[in-house]
Amino acid sequence: AGLARRAGRNDLGGAMRLLVVEDEPALRQSVSRLLQAQGWRVAGVGDAEAALARLESEAFDVVLCDVHLGERSGIDLYDAAVRCRPELASRFLFVTGDVLSHEVREFLERTGARQLSKPFELAELVDAVRQFVPLAQPAGSGR
Repeated sequence: AGLARRAGRNDLGGAMRLLVVEDEPALRQSVSRLLQAQGWRVAGVGDAEAALARLESEAFDVVLCDVHLGERSGIDLYDAAVRCRPELASRFLFVTGDVLSHEVREFLERTGARQLSKPFELAELVDAVRQFVPLAQPAGSGR
């Protein structure tokens, strides 16, 4: 089967837009390249502040976010992003190696946010992102 399947499209027929939020530059770059190879448009940032700035000024179909980002966590980013753009609540995919922590478990249960556990296979990442295709709507629609 491999990874070379049809790219996901948003409701306008354009390539899905993804924001990768990862504080490890090498991982952010490799994940971004993999997702771009699927035909998706990808932007990458290294912390919650940069992610919030992008989310306030641009529309993304999916936010792929590490739970642990340094000063502000992915959980903090999610809460701040959803306060200003409620439609983003169903657009986050969290990547974590920390599903056993009480805080992370409680957050995932409270929000119903999707998560992908580290370590993961590249095909698992692509499949997890593809699950968002039915949710994709026109960028900037605010609905």
